Amino acid sequence: MHELSLIVAITEMITCDAALRGITRVTQVEIEVGELSGAFPYALKEAFPLATRNTIMENASLIVVDVPGIARCLSCAHLFFIGIHGWQCPNCARTAYFIESGTELAIRSYEGEDKSPQGLGIQALSHVREGTVNHDEGKATIP
Repeated sequence: MHELSLIVAITEMITCDAALRGITRVTQVEIEVGELSGAFPYALKEAFPLATRNTIMENASLIVVDVPGIARCLSCAHLFFIGIHGWQCPNCARTAYFIESGTELAIRSYEGEDKSPQGLGIQALSHVREGTVNHDEGKATIP
């Protein structure tokens, strides 16, 4: 079950980012899991409480956003769902394609609170995408 090691890595990334921002408790985590990523969403959800025990993420909720596997045929440029049509273009029957989506396994966002004595207890939202975090006074945007 490699999902446990994936969730442990996600927990470490969020914990480090939250510490830099002064967030003392994470309440919600949202991740993207591609159909072709090799990770099973149900196993990630099962591993989440184990990986977050005794961390600032303990008792946080996990939202998993499923990303479908979509390919673009290199012959006719038709977009098709790999999970439905397999690896063959339903338009021209060719098997040359470019994968447009579905390989993702990414942290989309997390929410937390600053409950330190000097903090204001304000909810903070951070978005993390492809190793980049943009954060501005509790509001975040993904480029």
